[in-house]
Amino acid sequence: MAQISGYEGLFRPADSVAAPHGGRLIAFCLDLLLVLLIALVVGGGWLRVLVVFVGYHTALVWLTGQTIGKAVANIEVQRTDGRRYERTAKGLPWALGRASIGYLVVDMLGLGVLAAVAPRNPARRCLHDLVFGSRVVLRGQTEWALPTMRTRLSDFATRHEVAAQEVEDAHPETRRVSKLWQWALTGALALEKALDFVEHAITQVSSWFGGAGQAHAGGTALSTKATAGVVVGTGAVTACAVTVIVIAVAPAGGGVVDSWTSSRSNNVTIVEKDGALSYVGRAASRRTHDVTECLVRANQEVWRFAGSGPTFEGEVRWSQGRDGENCRFEWGDARFVLDDRGTDDPSDDTLGYCSTDPFAATDERCRNYERQTD
Repeated sequence: MAQISGYEGLFRPADSVAAPHGGRLIAFCLDLLLVLLIALVVGGGWLRVLVVFVGYHTALVWLTGQTIGKAVANIEVQRTDGRRYERTAKGLPWALGRASIGYLVVDMLGLGVLAAVAPRNPARRCLHDLVFGSRVVLRGQTEWALPTMRTRLSDFATRHEVAAQEVEDAHPETRRVSKLWQWALTGALALEKALDFVEHAITQVSSWFGGAGQAHAGGTALSTKATAGVVVGTGAVTACAVTVIVIAVAPAGGGVVDSWTSSRSNNVTIVEKDGALSYVGRAASRRTHDVTECLVRANQEVWRFAGSGPTFEGEVRWSQGRDGENCRFEWGDARFVLDDRGTDDPSDDTLGYCSTDPFAATDERCRNYERQTD
C-alpha cells in the first residue's frame, strides 16, 4: 500500500486559490484518457463510455474530492464555503449529479466550461460549479516536476484506499461497486510508475499551467430560482445540440431504409424509420413463414431494431405452429448487420440478422436479405 509522504504538507488547501485553467484542462484530458481505457477493457459502445465516465468521477470525487487527473494537477473539488464534501449518503447523490447532470447537461456537452474564463468570474467556476455549489482549488503549491507528481499520486492512492475502506466498513453493500474504486487505485499507481520512465524527459510545464495570475477561489451558491433557470436553459441547449448531432451522424437515407428481398425466397420486407435511430420492417405483401407456414399479413411488422449501424439491436417476429395451423407469434431478440461488401454501390448491400427463438431459447435463426433493385 502506498505511504503518505513528507510532501503531503505542501498539498493541503492553502489560501483558497482557484485552480488554474491549464491545470483543470490537463486533469480533464488525463481523466478522459483513463475513462476511455477502462471502457475499452469493459467493452461496449458510447453509452458504456458515458456510464464509466459518470461512475469514475462520482466515486472518486465522493471519496477523496479528487480524480486521478486532479491529483496529478494538485487540485480538488470543494464546497463554496471551503469545506470538503462528506462521504455520506447525502454527498453521494451530489457527486453523481455533478458528474452526470452537471457535466453532460448543465455544461451543454462541454460549452459550460467557457464560463470559467469569463472576466467577471475570478473564482474560475464552470456552470456545473455554479449549479452544484462547488469550486475547484489548488491544494497547495503548483509544481510540475515529475517526482512531485509521483508523490501526489502516491498520496492520492493512499487517501483513496483508506476512504474506500471506511465506506465499505460503514456500508457493506457498497462492496458491489468497489471494483471501480480498485481500478482507480490501480490506475493511479500505474500512472505513478509510468512517470518514473519519463522523469528524465520532462521536469516542468510552462508557467501558464502553474499559479501565475492566481485568483481567489471565492464565490457563493446560486439561489434556488437561479439554479433552476440555469438547469432549464442549459438543458434546452443540450437537447438541441444532441438532436443536431443525432441527425448529423445518422446514415444518409437511414442506410437500411429500403426494400429488402430474402435470399431464400421472394419475400420482401420494407424498412422504414420509426424514430431518430430506430426502424421497423413490414411485410410488403401477404406471405407465410417459411417454416411454420403461419400467415403474415401485408404491412404487418416483422422486424424492429435500432442503432446507428452497421450493427443494430432489435427483435424479429417468430411464429410457432405447423402447416399454418395453431399459430402463435412472439418477438425474439435479434442483432442486425448492414454489410456494404466493401463497395460504394448500394445495390451490393446485404442486411442480415440472427435471432433467438422465443419459443425455444436454445434455437437461433440467421437470415440474409439483399437490397431490392428495380
